[in-house]
Amino acid sequence: MLPKQLAEARETRLSDATSLQKLLESDEYRTSYVRTALDQIEFYDNGTMTVEGRNMPYLQGVHEDLAKCAGIPLSFGYGIPFELFKTNFEGLKKLRSRGITLCVVRDSVVGIAPAGYHPVKTREVLNRLDLNEDVWRCNKATVSDFGVELDLAVPTATIEPEQGDIINVGIRITNSETGGDALCASLSTLRLVCTNGSVFRSTENVVYFKKYQKRTADAALRAFISHALKLKDRAQSLAQNIYQDVLDRPLRDDQMVSLFRGLQRRVGSSEEAESILDIESEERRDIQRRERLRGSDDEPALTRFMVFDVHNQITAAARRRRLLLRQSLEQLGGSLLFSAS
Repeated sequence: MLPKQLAEARETRLSDATSLQKLLESDEYRTSYVRTALDQIEFYDNGTMTVEGRNMPYLQGVHEDLAKCAGIPLSFGYGIPFELFKTNFEGLKKLRSRGITLCVVRDSVVGIAPAGYHPVKTREVLNRLDLNEDVWRCNKATVSDFGVELDLAVPTATIEPEQGDIINVGIRITNSETGGDALCASLSTLRLVCTNGSVFRSTENVVYFKKYQKRTADAALRAFISHALKLKDRAQSLAQNIYQDVLDRPLRDDQMVSLFRGLQRRVGSSEEAESILDIESEERRDIQRRERLRGSDDEPALTRFMVFDVHNQITAAARRRRLLLRQSLEQLGGSLLFSAS
């Protein structure tokens, strides 16, 4: 179980890149780093931790990071009383102690990263991108204690998988300076009729920042920008191929079972997952039962659910969520189109 009180994560949503740049240059989300070791941490049921004499509040994600560092399974770490979790951590922290980096925002610990953690600064990425409106159009941006997300549409790139259903195409830049996912650029789309966003992360649709031993950080960032611009140039044709392959395609029962499990795991309950998929419990259990009893030589059965519709339902549900869950749902919606191809 979690401590009785924890610091709250903050999140700011923006509509243009200029406002994003100004926010990143302010102190609102500026990150500082505390280099220490795992066995130097003490934490308490009031949601604070002491590190080398400094006492700071911490966020829920840090509870998960502590469990991972100590080798405690997350299900166990959340299921047992806080005092028992702390006892387990105390018994393990010296055995598993190593150098770590605490990521601190507004005097609260928001993440734990490896020793020697040096993330790419999002400000540097924005400074190297030509954010002229003739080249990019900022659909939206989000800054949180866990990272930055910037959706950039290509003004000339749109697709229309069904008549009147116009979808903007571009790339999404994501980055964390607090121990989360490293810098990457992904193919993204925005469905204008309902402002649903989707992210596609197959091999050909994503660019990751990579720093090699013989490459400086500056050279690695230049390479990342270059590859991101190449992805931008291919964005429309990539998205066109993705959507045209799934129109009028029903989900198979094995795909529905896998999708439900993934959705349930992300949102935390079967009832909410059923609500997003617009499926009754009895029908969902019947599909799972058929899939479970099907013989190894039998072909999966088709369901009444259409891939394109389910994809839109998941991405529509993502709009109401905070950054990390929204990203996870939009990626799940995007991956559905690939799994159905």
